[in-house]
Amino acid sequence: MRERITDTLLEMIAIDSDNRADKRPIVAHATGWLEDLGMEVTITGPEETPAILARSGKGGLVLSGHLDTVPLGEGWSVPQCHVEGGRIYGRGASDMKGAVASTLEAACTLSNEGVPFAVMLTTDEEEGMMGALSLTELGALEDSRGVIIGEPTGMKVASMEKGVLRLRLTSYGRAGHSSQPWMGENAIMRMHASLSSLGELIDTPKSPTEGLTATVTTINGGTKNNVIPESCTAEIDIRFPPSQTLDGVKGLLASKLDGMPCRVETTAELDPFLAPEGSALVREALDHLGTEIFPAMFATEAARFQSHNQEIIICGPGMPGTCHIADEWVEIANLERFHDFLLHMARYAIHG
Repeated sequence: MRERITDTLLEMIAIDSDNRADKRPIVAHATGWLEDLGMEVTITGPEETPAILARSGKGGLVLSGHLDTVPLGEGWSVPQCHVEGGRIYGRGASDMKGAVASTLEAACTLSNEGVPFAVMLTTDEEEGMMGALSLTELGALEDSRGVIIGEPTGMKVASMEKGVLRLRLTSYGRAGHSSQPWMGENAIMRMHASLSSLGELIDTPKSPTEGLTATVTTINGGTKNNVIPESCTAEIDIRFPPSQTLDGVKGLLASKLDGMPCRVETTAELDPFLAPEGSALVREALDHLGTEIFPAMFATEAARFQSHNQEIIICGPGMPGTCHIADEWVEIANLERFHDFLLHMARYAIHG
């Protein structure tokens, strides 16, 4: 129910579910809620990061979200579960326990009305998205009219998102005393040459939403200040638009790194997503919200779902700039607006 969303979200924020935490408490909390509504609940996916499918009837919409968060981090000026100025603060408030709280409360109303729908919740969206893959095997996506993923968009509608390719580069050298650098081979300098070969890919693109970006996100090498480093690793996060393919981007990176003194491993990959033109669901969402298309530069589980159902809307109550930061927050008004949006779209899915 709309008036309980704040309390529901505070309960969820209080349950630690970052990527290093035991996921059983948050899964038990969500499944207990859904079972109390009389929904048919199935647990699937890896044991350490399970996914939840709950059905109420057959057909209608799938309401999708994730229960995991990034770690709490440092630099917070307010405590967890803090409410002030119409905002709720806490890790996951925006990304995306807030949307899940609104979804659970909307599920109460939809169940009472007899509107068919399903809820999908995962616990590894921030890393891997393997739970989403497991959910695709259960048939709910094929049975549904479409999917709403409540990722933070500030209640704008995203009908596209970039794909992801993550690489780990490793360079090797030969250790020696730093006073005699000619006696060894410096793995860090070899890595420098490899990263430099990427050149303009690491620069800011002319169009952030349409261009490819490559970001060096971690680098680690050497053991001591007076020892020539014998190994170095770096990780690169590449994001690319729907106008490019995963194979094409792999080929581009391979050509840039060809002949460089490093080993290249792929650690993660995800296709881009683009909703079909003329989608009735997208048009109805835009009309109802009176908003505009939001070009998402982040990745969601839409990429995992799209081969089973392309009618996907990415829209949620959090603001993109509030994700993964200290003092993460979400506006209560947007939680309520998202709740009402879900009710409208679920009803439209069977009557519209």
